[in-house]
Amino acid sequence: MKKFLAFLLMFVMVFTFTACGGEDTETSSSSGSQATSSAASQTSSKATSETKSEASSNASQAQSQADSSADTSSGTSSSPVEMPKFTNKFVSFGADVNVQIRATDSTSIRLTKINEPVVAGDVALFTKSFGASLKTGTETYKDFAVLVCTYDHSIFGYKKTSLVDDESDKSATAIPADGFVIAISKLQKSEIAKLKNIKDSDKFFPHGVRIADLTVTLKKATKAPTIDGKINANEYGTALWKIDEKNKFWDYSQFVKDNYYVKGEVYATYDDNNFYLGVIVDSPEHYNPVTESTKSGMYQYYCIQVNLYAVDPLSDYISEHFDHVIDQTAFNEGMIRQYGFGLSDDGETLWVVWMGVDKNFTGQAKITRDDGAQKTYYEVAIPWSELGKSDNPFSIKGVDKVGFSVSINCTNKDDVAEGRWKNLKLRDGGGIIGRNDWSKGVTVVLGK
Repeated sequence: MKKFLAFLLMFVMVFTFTACGGEDTETSSSSGSQATSSAASQTSSKATSETKSEASSNASQAQSQADSSADTSSGTSSSPVEMPKFTNKFVSFGADVNVQIRATDSTSIRLTKINEPVVAGDVALFTKSFGASLKTGTETYKDFAVLVCTYDHSIFGYKKTSLVDDESDKSATAIPADGFVIAISKLQKSEIAKLKNIKDSDKFFPHGVRIADLTVTLKKATKAPTIDGKINANEYGTALWKIDEKNKFWDYSQFVKDNYYVKGEVYATYDDNNFYLGVIVDSPEHYNPVTESTKSGMYQYYCIQVNLYAVDPLSDYISEHFDHVIDQTAFNEGMIRQYGFGLSDDGETLWVVWMGVDKNFTGQAKITRDDGAQKTYYEVAIPWSELGKSDNPFSIKGVDKVGFSVSINCTNKDDVAEGRWKNLKLRDGGGIIGRNDWSKGVTVVLGK
């Protein structure tokens, strides 16, 4: 009898141990997830603001994908949908674009692809390069919300022209000649939810995607222009742009409507040594109270700002490193430099290098003012060798495309007194004003 009781007791102990072991395994798995979450939280708290933004983006993406995968599972037999990864591109919307905007904001729509056919889970942006409409293959976009945005020159920005989020066939949706379409998979719940935040008055800004066809071809100079502040077609050829409020590539949004009193012309050419730029600004006044010691602040007054690229703004390199706010690679590697050129109120030509591997300017600049004609003439020669690095300067030999951008800053005394900053800028800021989005620069085809 004792042996039987002992055997029975042993059997009960073994059964209890097995059951408890199963619970311990489940608890261990849960604890491991909490530990990973805690470690990630500690790592995030030590990150820089840029790293925090990236971590937030990755975390939000993972959560969005996890939520969407869970929503698409039915019963126990369905497999979770593998969600596409987000790129570094996004479209923000609101009153205007600024340096605080991030892809994970409630007013930003993240993108998984551009001008490529969609699959489940995609958030894709389409431009006229894709075709006249969204139609491709048998895709109906019934499981997508489709947002259409068109450039409106009266507000100098893109605005919503339609938004359809029902289950209808949307494949016939036309892609604007000057605008874009965003197709958002309804599996992407976090991005779909952001559509409710759109206001009728909002402007839309595509980050890392250039919509306007900002491409120019430069004829190579047979004789280098004389940098004397005298700009003419004999040296430069035809103007790249004649700037007024009707030019669809230029933005007067910082001016009072119908009081667009600053106009201009932009000329450019090149040779093996330099990029040559001539800008004529037609304005009733010129105001620039800086000196040699304060010239870094010339952007607050009348001057020009100039970006010069060693690559095409549409290149894969710029696509990867377009967002200067969170990625300083492009100018740290000497692929982009940003200059300022101004004429002081004392008549002195001044220059500054705001962004670049070094802050030296080895070229030439001459700025003159004709008060009678109400015109200011900016003429500069920027050596190609200032791009790149000192041990590996850039050369245009064998290069067929580079990039540049220019803004005309024109803040006068009254503007300063009233706290306004005023300028003429290329479409979407041109990679200079509002946000240094390098993708918005001008593609320069180096002709013969």
